[in-house]
This record gives sequence, C-alpha cells and structure tokens, in this order.
Amino acid sequence: MARWVLSLPVLALVLAATAASPAEKQDAKEKKPGLVVGEDLPGPFHPYNVNGPRAGRFHCLVTQTSLDPIVMVVVRDLDFTPGLKALEKELDNRAAKNPNVRLTTFTVFLSEELPDVVKNDDKREQLAAKLENFAKDLDLKQVVVCLGSKKDLEAYALDDSAWATVVLVKNYKVLAVHPLKKDALNEGMLKQIIDEVADKLGATRK
Repeated sequence: MARWVLSLPVLALVLAATAASPAEKQDAKEKKPGLVVGEDLPGPFHPYNVNGPRAGRFHCLVTQTSLDPIVMVVVRDLDFTPGLKALEKELDNRAAKNPNVRLTTFTVFLSEELPDVVKNDDKREQLAAKLENFAKDLDLKQVVVCLGSKKDLEAYALDDSAWATVVLVKNYKVLAVHPLKKDALNEGMLKQIIDEVADKLGATRK
C-alpha cells in the first residue's frame, strides 16, 4: 500500500503530461484528411514502377526521397494528352538540369480496368506495356511512371472530379496541390506548375 501511495504524485505528473488539452482535441477533430498545404503527406504507398531503378517492382517513391523535394502527379486514366506529355517533359528536364536539388518526380496512373494493381497480373502487365512505351516515346530519364490502385491512395483523399492532381512536396510537407480537369492542363497551367517547381523546390535551371 505504501508503494502505491508514494507513486500517486508520479502518476499524476504522467497523466498531466500525456493528456491532450481541449484545444488540441478540437484541432485533431478539425484536421482535414488528405493533401493539405502546410501539412505532412498522408503517408507511403507502393505503386508498380514501370521504369526507373525499381522497374518491375512495387516500390514507394515517397519514402525513398528522405527530405528531398518531390513532384507527384496522379492521373485517373491512360489518356496521354498533349498537356500531360508537355508536363512530363518539363519535369524530366528540371530534374535533369538541377541534380543538386535531388528532385524526385513520378506519375501514378490509375485505371478503372485495374482496381487492384497487385492481384491482376495480366491487366497490370498490359497497362504497364503502354506506360513503358509512353516513357520511351518521351525519352523520360528522370520521371518514373507507375501503376497504382485507387484504394492505395485513399489516405490522400484525391478530388474525385479531378482528372490529374499535381502535388509539390519538400521535407514531406505539401507545398502545393493542383487538382485539374483534363482540359485545364494547358500552356498557362503548365507554366504555373513549372514556375512553382523552380520557386518552391529550387529547380531553377531550365
């Protein structure tokens, strides 16, 4: 009994230190899910890498970057529009021209034909072949193209109305999010995104 009485002050200190204040509880309730500018990325995910160092494997391109800058693009189909091609070429060029920045850039393609990228081997290989040709046609050396499943990105709470989402990240913090309709990835938006890659991520060499 003496030991329990003597430990009560210590227990009180521990409880006081670990208990969340009402303000902290309210902040936790109000914290938005998904991609929020100024907040950390929602977490890792493991798409199927079609090209790059881990080609043919499921690999998380978020966690491999450490605190280096990232440009992540998520596209909801395999429609390789002129705007998308121009974006990929520009990102590839910025990553190549700014090696000291250590910019990682990758594009995750989702497809209604492939609800589970892990289990459906035949469909995955079929779509991966299309992406491999896409990367070769554009001569992408820095941009990694991947296949993902929508369910693997649930924590990212992507805008369902967006065809593509462009995300800029540094130190795991989200610096910019651009949810785009298919026709919105035009010359003006391309310039805005690349200017942000220069200003926010430091890839200034053209």
